[in-house]
Amino acid sequence: MKKFVFFFALLLVLSVAGIMRFDVFPGRKPLYIAVVGPLSKPNGRAMLQGAQLYLNSLKQTGGLTGRNIKLLPFDDHNDPRLAVNIAETIAADNRSLLVLGHYGSAASLAAGDIYRDSGIPAITASATDSAITYRNDWYFGLVPDTAFQAVFLANYLKNALNRDSASLIVDTDSYGLSLAEGFTSAAPQLGIEIRRRWDFDAESDRLERALSRISTELRTEPDPGVIVFATHAVEAARILTSIQLPGTNYTVIGPDALAGDAFPEALDQYPLERQRPGYYSDGIYAATPFLMTLGETQAQQWRQTFLQTYNTEPSWVSAGYYDAAHVVVKAVQRAEIKSNDDIWNRRKKIKQALSGINHPDTALPGLTGPLYFTQQRRVEHPFMIGRYQQQHLLPAFTQ
Repeated sequence: MKKFVFFFALLLVLSVAGIMRFDVFPGRKPLYIAVVGPLSKPNGRAMLQGAQLYLNSLKQTGGLTGRNIKLLPFDDHNDPRLAVNIAETIAADNRSLLVLGHYGSAASLAAGDIYRDSGIPAITASATDSAITYRNDWYFGLVPDTAFQAVFLANYLKNALNRDSASLIVDTDSYGLSLAEGFTSAAPQLGIEIRRRWDFDAESDRLERALSRISTELRTEPDPGVIVFATHAVEAARILTSIQLPGTNYTVIGPDALAGDAFPEALDQYPLERQRPGYYSDGIYAATPFLMTLGETQAQQWRQTFLQTYNTEPSWVSAGYYDAAHVVVKAVQRAEIKSNDDIWNRRKKIKQALSGINHPDTALPGLTGPLYFTQQRRVEHPFMIGRYQQQHLLPAFTQ
């Protein structure tokens, strides 16, 4: 009888321990996080890979005490119109607690109104337009905005490259225009002369003519200064391949769009770059929120895990969404979700938990630096500068 009582008591203790371990969050259904981006393209794949790698590590360490988090992937092709349709689908579906994405600024801005009106928190670790978070308190950014980046580029041009003149090539979407506005505002204060500026609309049916005109006029400029790209990767590659001719010696610098996988992949479409990697890209400077080779021990270990898992080098995009998944999990843990909370209350509690990560004292450790949001719901990590060598973005000599 005593043995039976002891066994029953032990079983009861283990059962309670099991409940404490596996039911910290109500119910046993998976928790869903939507990931939205150009998933069929390099940067979109990097988003999904980074977020999934964090969830993989979570399972190995016990994670959310037994709760399974699943990613719901949506491919918006970086198209604002498709982004709106997907945002409406997520809002009506009632499964996703929040959204990771979108990759680009235009898509994030277009979808952001729906997330705000539907009460769905969203985190981007790649879209940089200031308006994404400035006008929407449901949107958070784990990458500094374009205004911050543009001022950084202007300072680097003046103080690190020791140059005092520049010409701008600008895509007239929200990303390019905000970069150009930030750079042109900072330039006079730094004594930088802007000699020429060329604008184009990547969505126009006259794009080919516009890019050809830019290339022709640029080649006739005797001294354009440093060529500053305020564009996306594909358009930058198309212009560079038409101006980087034998005998030319342009200094070129670009934003984070030139630091991701999409830029070398776009250049790889050209025979000379395939035959001799770096033919067009060698010497080009690019700003990036994160350079793996400058990362500390944790980052180097993460790189090895990423390589073993996906058989490819991680980019700043994959590191950013790894960190974003980390922030999401902590917010879910702190949200104190109850079993009788409907999806709207769960999302609201997670948004409040994200808003509470707002000071160095509440920061989370991340691959890209301490993770906490400013008043405008953005992180403000300093950028790094890489310089291409044989299609690899290596740390520039001066940071």
